[in-house]
Amino acid sequence: MDYQSTQKLRFISVVEMAGILGASKYTLYRRIKEGKIPALFLGRKVLLNPEEVLTSLQNSKHQAVRREVNI
Repeated sequence: MDYQSTQKLRFISVVEMAGILGASKYTLYRRIKEGKIPALFLGRKVLLNPEEVLTSLQNSKHQAVRREVNI
């Protein structure tokens, strides 16, 4: 990765990303722990790249398995 491409990266907090997605921060932390959402760890701070998060969520949406429930 060169210098110019790193300047375009923008990272936000888990709380900010939760607000964008309309999800709880706990859901995001769980998905990060499961490896479903890429995150950058700086000490105790967890940062997310919104583009990477949305891409990973789109990919996981397509990989979801549909289950039938018999009632």
